[in-house]
Amino acid sequence: MNSTVRVCIRTAAGEKLDVEVPEESHVLDLKKEVARRWEIPRNVQTLVLDTTILCDTVGLSSLSAEGVLSLSLVLSLDGVWQDLRSSRPQLCRAALDTLAQLGLRAGEEAVATVIEQLSASDERLRGQAVQALGYMAPRGHGPALAAALLCLEDADYLVRLKALEVLPLLAPKGDGKTTAAVAARLCHQDATVRQTAAESLAVVADSNRSSAVAIVIDLLEHDEDFARRSAASALALLAEKSDERAAAALCTKLQHHSAEVRQAVSEAFLALPGSCSEEALSSLTQLLTLEQPGPVRVVAAQTVGKLAEKGDEMAIGTLVACSRHEDDLVRMTVFESICELAEQGNEAALAALQNPNA
Repeated sequence: MNSTVRVCIRTAAGEKLDVEVPEESHVLDLKKEVARRWEIPRNVQTLVLDTTILCDTVGLSSLSAEGVLSLSLVLSLDGVWQDLRSSRPQLCRAALDTLAQLGLRAGEEAVATVIEQLSASDERLRGQAVQALGYMAPRGHGPALAAALLCLEDADYLVRLKALEVLPLLAPKGDGKTTAAVAARLCHQDATVRQTAAESLAVVADSNRSSAVAIVIDLLEHDEDFARRSAASALALLAEKSDERAAAALCTKLQHHSAEVRQAVSEAFLALPGSCSEEALSSLTQLLTLEQPGPVRVVAAQTVGKLAEKGDEMAIGTLVACSRHEDDLVRMTVFESICELAEQGNEAALAALQNPNA
């Protein structure tokens, strides 16, 4: 039977790691285990026995005759600081990788040092630095959040993109300033930045979704088609967890002069959580009247049909009632949805098909 050494490793923060390794193991093997368990890179680990710093090549069996060992783990960042201030970009990038792996363990001084790197002339370093902040700084960290927001104006679009990616990690949930800053990027010329902004907005807004929905709905009036499309994309993501005020705002935009906007708003409407409220359904029904332009009536009918297909009972009733609408296109749209419901075995839809004049 192979002999083992039981090792207890403690940090100054009170963390404790118990491992059992073969007695022929070395200090380097312990560091690999620490890196695996705690995600602390080996190059910043210093293992100490009493007051003695242990070299990687030292065998564990030579340190304990009884097969039990108690060690302290100290983070040594001097080499990281030196590399981070090096004129060689590859050393700086390696140092940023190390700090990102350390995450919150890196500490306040490390966060401040990484923020300094955001002024580097190398855009790759700036991008890597802002990305590292997302791992190193706790949510709501003022200097890190301010630095990431400034990166939204960086000359390099990849830096701006990475800033958008980390803002949901740094911003307090529902932070109005961050929400507005991210929403503004929905009008960016670069499609990747716009898409990332749409995805980030849903996370950053969180409890302040109604405010975010209002901002995005205003962007549906933007002069540029690409801005309206990205606003619609963000709207659908936001609508998934929005409240009744969002539904009311969406109803007003179903009358938009742009067919593209009407369709996008309809899709966002369908993303709203739960069943459609009586008030929202009433607003949709009003859009089916002959006073509305034909395209508006059709998209309203499509929206009611999709809500019905989701199983919304009130929407199903409205849909069946619209099967005798005076507008041929509305009737055709409604008929398609009723057929879809009938295939699902819905009794109201089956009855409407069997007795269309009822």
